[in-house]
Amino acid sequence: MDPRGPLVRVRPVSVQLGGTDGPRREILAGVTAGQPVASSGVFALKSELFR
Repeated sequence: MDPRGPLVRVRPVSVQLGGTDGPRREILAGVTAGQPVASSGVFALKSELFR
């Protein structure tokens, strides 16, 4: 077992954006309902993905 915790796989996905309601944004295509997504810590994820 990895001492840093469980292995989590991430990948960038293109999405089609729809309307907005203040801080929330509608996603029309690219992910399905209930699919886990990153909503914070994205800067750190991008720095690991694209290094």
